[in-house]
Amino acid sequence: MYTVVHECYSKRGVNSIYSSFHYSLLFILALFVFFSLAGASQKTYLPNVAIPVVDSTKIKLANQHFKNALVFKKKEQFDSSLFYLNLASKVYWGISDYENYINSLRYILINNFRQKNYSKAKKVFDKIVKTSITYEIENHPIMAKVYYNFGSGCRKTGEYLQALKYLELAKKIKQKNKLTYVGILVNTGNVYFDIGEYDKALTVFTTAYKMRLDKYGKKHIKSVFIFKNIADVLLKKGYYEKALSHYNEVLPFYINKYGSNHSRLSTLYSNISTAYHLKGDYEFEKVYLKKAVEISIANFGINHAQTAILLTNLAITHRNLGNNKKAREYYLQVINIYLKIYKNKARSHIANTYYNYAELLSKENNIDAKSYYLKAIAIMDSLEGGHSDLKANMHMGLGYFLHKNKLYSKADIEFQIALKLVKRPSGGIYSTLAECYRYMGDNYSEQKFYKKALISYDESISASGGDYYFGFLQKTINNIPLNRIELLETVTSKGELFRKKMLEEKSSGEEKIKLAKNAVHNFDLASKLLTELQTNYIEDRSKLNLSKKSFKIYDNILETLNILYNLTNDETFLKTAFLYAEKNKVAVLTQALKEARVKKFVNIPDSVLIREKALLTDITYHEITLQKLYARNDNPDQTKIAEIQNTLFKLKTDHGSLKKHFEMEYPQYYELKYKSVIPSVETIQNRLDANSALIEYVLGSKTLSIFTITKDNFFLTRVPLDTFLLKKVDQFKLSLVKVSESAHFTKWSYHIYNKIFKPIESFVSSKQKLILIPDGKLYYFPFEALVRKFPEDSLQHNNYSDLDYLINDFEFVYHYSGKLYLQSFEESKKDIDFDYNIAAFAPVFGNQNGEVIETEISLVTKVKNYFYSKWRNGKSFSPLLHSEKEAESIINMFRDYKKKSKAYLNSAATEKTFKNEAGKFKYLHIATHSFFDKEMPHLSGIVFAEEEDSSSHEDGILYSGEIYNLDIRSELVVLSSCESGYGKILKGEGIMAMTRGFLYSGASNILASLWPVSDMQTYNLMLPFYKGIRNLKSYSAALRETKLTMIKDKASSFPSIWSGFILIGR
Repeated sequence: MYTVVHECYSKRGVNSIYSSFHYSLLFILALFVFFSLAGASQKTYLPNVAIPVVDSTKIKLANQHFKNALVFKKKEQFDSSLFYLNLASKVYWGISDYENYINSLRYILINNFRQKNYSKAKKVFDKIVKTSITYEIENHPIMAKVYYNFGSGCRKTGEYLQALKYLELAKKIKQKNKLTYVGILVNTGNVYFDIGEYDKALTVFTTAYKMRLDKYGKKHIKSVFIFKNIADVLLKKGYYEKALSHYNEVLPFYINKYGSNHSRLSTLYSNISTAYHLKGDYEFEKVYLKKAVEISIANFGINHAQTAILLTNLAITHRNLGNNKKAREYYLQVINIYLKIYKNKARSHIANTYYNYAELLSKENNIDAKSYYLKAIAIMDSLEGGHSDLKANMHMGLGYFLHKNKLYSKADIEFQIALKLVKRPSGGIYSTLAECYRYMGDNYSEQKFYKKALISYDESISASGGDYYFGFLQKTINNIPLNRIELLETVTSKGELFRKKMLEEKSSGEEKIKLAKNAVHNFDLASKLLTELQTNYIEDRSKLNLSKKSFKIYDNILETLNILYNLTNDETFLKTAFLYAEKNKVAVLTQALKEARVKKFVNIPDSVLIREKALLTDITYHEITLQKLYARNDNPDQTKIAEIQNTLFKLKTDHGSLKKHFEMEYPQYYELKYKSVIPSVETIQNRLDANSALIEYVLGSKTLSIFTITKDNFFLTRVPLDTFLLKKVDQFKLSLVKVSESAHFTKWSYHIYNKIFKPIESFVSSKQKLILIPDGKLYYFPFEALVRKFPEDSLQHNNYSDLDYLINDFEFVYHYSGKLYLQSFEESKKDIDFDYNIAAFAPVFGNQNGEVIETEISLVTKVKNYFYSKWRNGKSFSPLLHSEKEAESIINMFRDYKKKSKAYLNSAATEKTFKNEAGKFKYLHIATHSFFDKEMPHLSGIVFAEEEDSSSHEDGILYSGEIYNLDIRSELVVLSSCESGYGKILKGEGIMAMTRGFLYSGASNILASLWPVSDMQTYNLMLPFYKGIRNLKSYSAALRETKLTMIKDKASSFPSIWSGFILIGR
């Protein structure tokens, strides 16, 4: 269970009430006279009490004992404090000073609660109450403090009704005596918060806050404390954005009051991280949690309960991000911390850690999960009072583990136990309750108890805030209490239930159609929730993590829509399927591009945009520096790491605040940001010419869907996926890049052609240009290298010039989605007045002397090359002898253009120069090394010459993450380097190659390679390609013509030589 820290800032009554000797004596004498006159029949205030002769020495002694007790209490030396309190109370009793006697007992009560001696605390309280009744001072102000302290103690033991009862008594006495009772109100609010009565908690906190405002104003820390409590309630009610806004208001007051490393800051950062956790923005959650842990360790050390709680939350975050290895490390560390703190004593914190570790093991389908669930439950059963939610989560977790192992009856028993333990809140959402009902629904669904399952799912939706949400879909979305993550899971499960019932329905009539439509409806709701979540997230990595959830949703919806088409023959369902296929393509990149355009459209001042770009540049620089520290060294400098992490924390929080500023200050930005328009089939048809076709692939769990769109027609072809197709794709790729496998090229190429292209070939046979939107591993090979005929002597066949490649008939262009393809037309560079025509960068890694060559200047004579390998960040980069000639030749081709062109050669081709100059050119040509880092994709990069200035931040590598911060407006970027178009595949996002960064930074078209290509072969491809452009051919036509020429030459006819470079764009 993720621990939310809710602090209680109400002032505890700590000031003792001291009675002056003279006032006590006068008071007693006055009573004696009064009651003597009133007569024996009258009731006395202090019956049968002799008028004492008060010894001032005894008063001084009692007061000194009391002061000593407070000193030891402050030091948390409770046994010593209790010793002096007992001494003081005896003296006060002896001199009949019942006020101070009760006050001494009150502190004994407080100390016992602090020591968790709850039974002793209860006995002390009973003694106080009895004394107050005996001497008729139960309505004295001192009793208000007693009731307040005892009510607070009852809250700690989970006796919430008792807590409310005594806090109410305290409030009445305070009111009667016209004393401030804000502290009592706040603690009452805390109790309501604990029991889930969030509306009541909010009412009480709001009342207390208004009283603080009236007395101190908004900026006083006492007001801020209560404002923070209000934020905690808003967080629980599901108003995440509003809670975050409140926390961000509180933050500067805390820093001003306590400094940046106070323990209260750790708690506040923890609660901010909780807001991001509940939103599902786990990457940004991690930023705040790490800071909270750092401060906690600085204040309390590593072996402290507060630190352990935060480390547990950090483990949960890593688990949610899929980093199970790191999560396991944290869990085991936390268990060791608790064992050191508590030895073998049972504590809820230890149980919580066992439970969370069990959740990790359950996620991995590890059978040991059950034993950890049972350990956690056993500890909780041995403890008294409270923690009902935590126990509920443990039984839920065990139940779901049993459910996954098909032990449905046993699972149901655990869910029913959990349901009884879960507290029903008032006002807002309740995630534990929602999750419990969802688990029950899944369990019923597996047993085909569909009616019970639907009831459970609807209860879950209600507890998640869905009743509000579905009534106001996409309207004022931040003002609705909602747990979108839980709601997403539930509506997805509900959709799967309808789909399962639909598949079981034997008839093909109205009932089956109705079930299918219900399934689509719920998957559609899940799709909308996914979009909203990704739009709300700050960190792109959180958005990408969420993309993994999208696969199941869109796979289900495409399958169901196809069934609806087969049942109704209504083509609308096929066109709707295309909309969902598009929605699942590169959602994160599409959203990022949209946000970038919107910022310019709504006229956000340039100064603000420059500030944001500076922040993003700094964030990228520090993230890369941090990753390099980890990558290069098994034992990195922890001081340096801490310094970078602190800087990153400040930069990321500043950027998060700036993004919120955009939404608050520029309503049109907010509106356009959340407005999502997916191009219809008709929209794409309107853009296509008669000679072009767009082919979009979607790899499902069981089927490959192929959408084919031409000017006049639309087709959906579904190909069953066998277990060998993706293996064949891997073999095909190997046959292109590995010499030992090259003999199998024709076989694998022909197999892939038959599976993924032949089924739709008749639809496009008359077309000239194909725009391909691949999916998954289909990004890893060039379609133009597929062959349509299989030679009988394929293993001996070595004449690759006469094979029937697809490129013989088609030009090929690739893109990430139909929407981005259309967008490339909207952002035409025709009207841009570029400073230069083309720039060519060639570090060469051989000649140490740098040169900048302009087309109006004759070529400078070269000095002798020094051939040696360059080392950069642990990687060796050999000389690229032909790259210099390649760059010079390309520049010379454009010699007679009206505008200059430039070649940056050898040491002149630096990273810094590229960043400063790249935005000035219509065409960018980069002839160098590039590399893909499988373990750390953000450290993939393009290699430039080393900087001569040793103080420069640049290390000569343009990393993948840095590309996004560039301003490249070029019509064409040519990455004449190895693996520049290769990257990690993420479901729903496609290939995470460097090409994404260039698209984001403004490039319209990109030529990139899918595998390493030799320096000379690249030179032989680039020159004729540019000649084609120079002769006004389209990029795709120029590339096709170049490849066909290379195929005719037997020396370059093998596909690994000519097909590695692909065109992304239009």
